[in-house]
Amino acid sequence: MLVNLVNHEIRIPRFVSVLMDRKIEKLKRILYSFQPDTLQLHIDISNVKRKDLYQIRISLDLPGANLTVRAEHDDFAGGMGDVFQKLFRKIEEYKAGLRHESEFRKEINSIDPNVLEPASI
Repeated sequence: MLVNLVNHEIRIPRFVSVLMDRKIEKLKRILYSFQPDTLQLHIDISNVKRKDLYQIRISLDLPGANLTVRAEHDDFAGGMGDVFQKLFRKIEEYKAGLRHESEFRKEINSIDPNVLEPASI
């Protein structure tokens, strides 16, 4: 997986860097079924001066999709955790779509329980 980090003149504290590395490792475990050379992760960190907030934007390029999430937070570590949680949720939705889970659920819900009869012995 290619990781591209862009920070706009912001010093990233060591503990946030460690947190980010852990989240990227978790992301690699979640995306184990994809070929690593087809994945690109872009992390863009900027500071909103007027509101004293950190704006974090993550874009993940997958085969057939581009997932983008962003978060604004006053705490750098909290914002990083928040944006990665949003990304993990989007990945799960994307993988569920690839497995056609919604169609499977529709088929199960469309079965009429009155039609099913217990098997006679």
